[in-house]
Amino acid sequence: MSRVRDLHAALRSSHLGLADAVVPMTADQLMERSYCQDWTIAQLLSHLGSGAEIFGLFLERLDGASHAELVAVQLSGGSVQA
Repeated sequence: MSRVRDLHAALRSSHLGLADAVVPMTADQLMERSYCQDWTIAQLLSHLGSGAEIFGLFLERLDGASHAELVAVQLSGGSVQA
């Protein structure tokens, strides 16, 4: 398994673990303040989910990329060209 696929598997595993923790929460619990006082738990979960989706797309783009493409991404500060 490639490094990119390992990262994608770790991201998926983390997502599933978080989902398992959230499923039993009630709507009222999701509207409570998180440790970040400006955000509710629901807002925090949305933020984490958005970041995970973006990172997942990034990983999908990198999967199968040549070594030269990976180096170019690294040198560009992480931006991936479609």
